[in-house]
This record gives sequence, C-alpha cells and structure tokens, in this order.
Amino acid sequence: MAGRKATALALALLLFIGGGWWIWRSQNRMRAAEYALEANYQRAFFDMMENMENLDNLLGKSLASNSRGQRIMTLTGIWHEAERARGNLGNLPLGMVNMMRSQQYLAQLGDYCQVLAKMQARDLDMDEEEWQQLCRFHQQTRDIQEGLREMMTGIKEEGFEWRSFAALRGDQRLTPAGQSLADGFGRIDEGLRDRVPTLTYDGPFSDHLEEREPMVALGEKVTEGQAREKALDFLGLRDGTGYRIEKTAKTRGRIPAYSIVVQEEKDAPPIALDISQQGGHVLWMLSSRIPQEASLSQAQAVARGKAFLEKQGYKNMVTTASIVEGNQLAVSFAHREKGVIIYPDLVKVTVALDDGAIVAFDAMGYLMCHHRRELPAPKLKPEEAEKMVCRQLEIQQTRLAVIPLGTLEERFCYEVRGKVNGDTYLVYINAVTGEEEELLQLLETEAGTRTL
Repeated sequence: MAGRKATALALALLLFIGGGWWIWRSQNRMRAAEYALEANYQRAFFDMMENMENLDNLLGKSLASNSRGQRIMTLTGIWHEAERARGNLGNLPLGMVNMMRSQQYLAQLGDYCQVLAKMQARDLDMDEEEWQQLCRFHQQTRDIQEGLREMMTGIKEEGFEWRSFAALRGDQRLTPAGQSLADGFGRIDEGLRDRVPTLTYDGPFSDHLEEREPMVALGEKVTEGQAREKALDFLGLRDGTGYRIEKTAKTRGRIPAYSIVVQEEKDAPPIALDISQQGGHVLWMLSSRIPQEASLSQAQAVARGKAFLEKQGYKNMVTTASIVEGNQLAVSFAHREKGVIIYPDLVKVTVALDDGAIVAFDAMGYLMCHHRRELPAPKLKPEEAEKMVCRQLEIQQTRLAVIPLGTLEERFCYEVRGKVNGDTYLVYINAVTGEEEELLQLLETEAGTRTL
C-alpha cells in the first residue's frame, strides 16, 4: 500500500515538474517570438533611416555631378533606395497612422529618377525644371530624415517598443511614447500632403495623368446621401446594422468626390472611401485593419479579388501582377478586350489573407483611361514580332497588349515573355512598326511578382 502511494506521489511530482517545464518552455518560445518581432520592427525603422540618409546623399550627388555616367548611377541608386524605403515603411506596424502619401512620395521619387536616368542614357540632358524638381526632392527628403531622427531620440529616451503598436486593439490608447511616435509619422505624412509639388514626368506614378479628363462616362451627379448608400453597398453594409458613418466631406481633383469614413462596429478600425460626385463610382477604399495570420493561399486570394471585381461590375479583368505585403495580397487587374490586354485600364485590389476580405481598392487608373479603342490590325504576325527580340531570349509566351508610355500616349504591341540567363523579361514590340517600345524585368519571388 505504501509502495503504491509512493509511486502515485512520484508520478504526480513528475507530472507537476513536466507541466511546469512545458509551461516554462512555451513561455520562453513566446518571449523569443516577441523579441524577434520587435527586432524586425526596429530593423525596419533603422533601415528606413539609413535609406533616407542614402537618398539625401545620392540626390546631392545627382545635383552636383556634371558627368552623364555618374548621374545615371546616382539616379538609378535613388530609384532602388526609394523602393527599399517603401518596403521598410510598409513593414512598420503603422495601421493607426495614414502613410499613403509617404508611400506615394517614395514611389514618385524613385520613378522620377528612373525616368531621368533613362533620359541620360539616351544622351538627353536635364532641363532647368527637372533640376529644380530634384532640388525640391532633396529638401523634402532632408525634412523626412530630420523627422525620423527626432523620433529616434524619443524612442531611445522613453524605451518605446514597436510591439505596442502592433498589439493595439479597439479603443486601447497608446502610451505617451507611442503617441509621440504616431504624431511624428503623422506630421511627416501631413507635410508631404501639403508641400510635395505636382509632378509632370513620364512614369507610372506620375501625377500628371490626373490632368487628363476621365475617359469613362461617369454619369449623373449624385447627392451626398446617395454617395453614402453607395459606400455602404460597396462594403456590404446595406442592412444598416453594426456601422456608423463618421464623416463625409467633398474633395477636389480630376474626379471630384465625396470622402466618406465608415466605422463598421464599435472596436473595428475605420474604412475610408472616395465616391465620385458624378455617377457615384468608388474611386478608392482603404481599411486600416491589420490582417492577422494568413490562412488563404495566394491563388485563393486572387480568386477572391477577381470575384469582388465582377460583383462591382468590372468584367473581363485579368491578373497582371501580385505581391504579398504583410498578411495581405496586393493584386493588379487589367481589362482584356477581344483577347488584347489593356494595361492602362488598371484596377488594384488588396485582399486580407486571414479572412479574404477586401482591405484596399483603387480604380483611378481604370476610370481615367478606360474607353472604346479602335485598335489597328497588327501588321506583324506573332512569329515576326518574336524575331525582333534578343536572340538569346527563350520565348515562353506572345500576346497582344496595349501599354501606356507614361505620357498620354498608348502603344499597340506584342508582349513577348521569355527568359535570359534565368531571369524573366517582358519585351514589347510595336505590332504595327516592329519597334521595341518597352522592356521590363519580372521579379518572381514567393511574395509575388513585380516589374522593374
């Protein structure tokens, strides 16, 4: 009897020790994961600071150099550094701060300098306005850099942890250090919104595309109440329960709009939309919700995005690119007409990978460019276009496409896709003249595909 008691006691003691060890090990793993996440956030912030310092240096060199070769290198370096800065900014848990203008600024800066580098490669010098634009970029980049330095000082003095941003839920309040940091990023974005000049250059992020009149017939003028109904319908909230509209305001632009903010429920992040005053079209939508752990594959997310577009009336759309950012997939769709890919008619959709919800939508490209096109009959056959590309290109696919040139012009081309030395390229051969109009490299990674 005493032996059985001793055995039971020993087993209980082992279970207690084993359970305690398991809890201790689990807690250690959780702490290690938290430390790793915090380290990633800190690395993104300090890498972004380094990106801005490098941009400051490269912009200064591009202004001071009188060598075409040197300028090509510095301008190309700016393009790459701006893309790295965008990536690092996107990796910070700033869902409570609207940084859209900052992302747009970095995209414009990089793209503008890429265009200037191409001009230099064609022996075209910068004119005075282009030089002055670089000066403005240089000053604005220094202002951003100074703002980041001030925030870094606050982080060191107050012991701020980025995890407090990432873990923020509902109506929880930030710590004083966190609020100071959020205010700092807000000031940077607000400063860009107020002070960055309109750009007029040849590139896909150029503001001057908004100077054209929309090609789509927008329709009759809608009231503010109708715009609100359209916003709720777009979000699937027409039953009128579990939401409230926070505010509505009018905005200017090439497509005047009603700006609407919708709060779905008490603790849910707000959703912002712009609804056109003519026709009630949704120009763009952005939810500030931060998606949690992914449960959908990229293919499933793309299918969700395409189904959503069809529901909204965007027919004959095909995927042209996609990339994972955090736990969400950003997908670009272009219109297809009679087998021809119409790249200017672009709609962008971002899908949350945790539940498949649409967390961002942008139809400005489509609404500005979509119209009935009278495409000429191609004078070249596909096999003739393929003979125009580099003979080392291992051709995978050839199809017809309309591409934008960055100006208001478009070109009717054969898109020849192939590989050279393991890398994938898209070569655009004019279907009428046989000229090479554009050459893009496709970067294909586990995160998705984008072009260079």
